[in-house]
Order: sequence, then structure tokens, then C-alpha cells
Amino acid sequence: MRSKLWERWAEALAPDCHRLSMILKFIFFFSILNAQEKYSNVFLELGIGAAAHGQGTAVIARCEDATAGYWNPALLSEITVPFQASAMHSEWFGGVAKLDYVGFAKQLSSLHPSAIGLSVIRLGIDQIPNTLNILDPDGTVNFDRLSVFSAADYAFMLSYGRQIQRRGPAHSLAAGGSIKLIRRLIGSFGQSWGYGLDAGIVLKRRRWRLGLMARDVSFTFNAWYFSLAEEEKSIFLSTGNALPENRLEMTRPRFIPALAWTPAPIGNWLFELELDLHLTVDGRRNTLINGNLLSADPCLGAEISYKKFLQLRGGVLNIQRMDAGFEEREVFIYQPTFGIGLVLGRLTLDYAFTDLGGFSPVVYTHLFSLQLDFNPPEKG
Repeated sequence: MRSKLWERWAEALAPDCHRLSMILKFIFFFSILNAQEKYSNVFLELGIGAAAHGQGTAVIARCEDATAGYWNPALLSEITVPFQASAMHSEWFGGVAKLDYVGFAKQLSSLHPSAIGLSVIRLGIDQIPNTLNILDPDGTVNFDRLSVFSAADYAFMLSYGRQIQRRGPAHSLAAGGSIKLIRRLIGSFGQSWGYGLDAGIVLKRRRWRLGLMARDVSFTFNAWYFSLAEEEKSIFLSTGNALPENRLEMTRPRFIPALAWTPAPIGNWLFELELDLHLTVDGRRNTLINGNLLSADPCLGAEISYKKFLQLRGGVLNIQRMDAGFEEREVFIYQPTFGIGLVLGRLTLDYAFTDLGGFSPVVYTHLFSLQLDFNPPEKG
């Protein structure tokens, strides 16, 4: 009788077995990451905006739209329209996880260039099967007790950027900062609140730009609280799992220096190139350059635009060393990115494509975003 019940359960779940497998792998992957404090709030490292992703996320010195509130708030001072809105949708790991973003930027002054921005980010995994209570007291499977839950991470960022020095259109220095509030939920089982500060600067000198972004410069803290019913606790313990404990997570600062170069235009064509270096000080990581204290992860991006109407983008990031198996040598794997943008009046449409870092099997990711500029109302 028990075998027939299990066969019925497996048959019922068969159409969704691939999705369920991906969900379990994703949860396992992130449980490993979050088990180490240095990977706290890892969802904020994914990045926003298809335009930025198309360039390998190397935009710390050149991002001049509403997404600057996330990438480098100092660049909000480069916004030249009264109000701007931006949004993005992407699906990761075969559609299991969905990353969404919406942002706004408001120019405060054109005489002393400055702007304020608001960014909202959500990474969510929905429809996760909850099988904790699927068995009746006699041990039989009861599908009426099967439920689903969501695991979601939210970030709310309030940003400000301003030019603090200007000597002509080709020479300027801007600074900015962001206050971020973080909310993380795992169904009804666990939740956390967190807060932190980011800061950035950008120096423009003719065709060169030098940027520096300091994320979690204040250290970012997340206070976790877990709530399980007594029956759920007993199931955890009887299956060999440890009960989650209330705890305080801390995210250490990350520094990103950036260098960008824009050569002279060739006819209607404009070329831009940028190199960013993500520096972490929380121990050795699997990055191109790593040490016991400091690790460095470079990313490179380029954009070619035609008449400021069509943009073609490319980049590379997540460069890592990997053992080549029986060949007893190291090989490099990396994440290539490609993108395209169209400027249609006040509306900008962007698309980016990547394979998530050369892992096997390849998991393609598509990102879409749009941006809308609002002009001031006409005076009657």
C-alpha cells in the first residue's frame, strides 16, 4: 500500500520534476552561500539594468541614468531630465528565480547638478513546495496538506548625487551616497531586517573617468528571526536537520575602483570602454586575483553607439580559475555578456544576454529593461 502511495505522489509531481529539481538546487546553492557570513545579501551583487549587464556590469564610472542609485549614486548628478523612471525584469537559473527592479530619479538642480533617486529590488523564488506536513500521523501521504511558499529578498535604496566641483564641461568631480533598507523573507518560517550605506565618487577629466564605489561602507547588518511550530521543529530534528537560530549577519565593505575611456567620435559612431575591479576584504574568494585578506574580481565592458539611437554592448565578468580534471592544469572560465539598446525618443529599451559564467550545463539568462524620461510640462 505504501509503495502505491509513493508511486501516486511521484506521478503527480512528474510534470514539474525538472522545475522542482531546479528549485532544490537553487535553495541548496544559496543555503551554502548564506552559511558563510561573507556572502550575506548576495542578491545585491547580481546587478540591475539590462544596459549594465550587457556591458559586463562595468558601469561604475559611466552609468548616467536612474540605475546610478544602485551602481554609483554620484552619477545621479549626470541626469539631465527633470524626472526619469526605469524598470527591469530577468529570470535566473532556468526561470526558477526572478529578479525585478524599478527605480526613479528626480533632478533637483541643473545649475548645481544634483538629483535624488529611489530603487526597489526584488529577488524571489515562488511556488516552492512545502512538504513538512504532507504525511498524516499514520505515515500516509496526504496531498491536501501540500502547500507552497516563497523566498524573497527586497532592497529599498534612497540615493543622492551632486557635483561638488566643476571646471568646464570636461572637468568635474561628483559624490553621492545611498541609504538602503533590506527585507528578506522565507515563507512564514524566517524573516530579517537590515540596513546599510553605500557611497561613490566620479572624477571626469576630458575623455577619461575615474570612479570609486564603496558598498556597505557602514557594514550592513541583517537581524534574522525564525518562527517554527512545534510540529515543524520535530520534523526538522527527526530528519537530521538543525533548527535555524536567530542571528545577526554582517556584510563587510566592498570597494570598486573603475576606469573609463571615451575616444573621439568617428562620424556618428561613439565608443566607450570601462574596466572595474571588485575588491573584497573578507578572505580568499574564487576570483582571478585572491589572497588571504584581499580578493579582486575584474570586469570589462564596452559600448558602441550610433547617433545615440542604437547601442551595441559586450562585456566579460566572473573570471575564475578551475581545475581541468585529469589534465592536471588550471583553465579560466568566465561569464560573457551581450546587449543591445534602442533609444526611441523619451523611451529607451534595453536587452542583455548571458550564460551565467561558463558553468556546465549552460543556463542562459535574458534581461529586459526600459527607461522613460519625463519632460517638464509646457507653460501655457
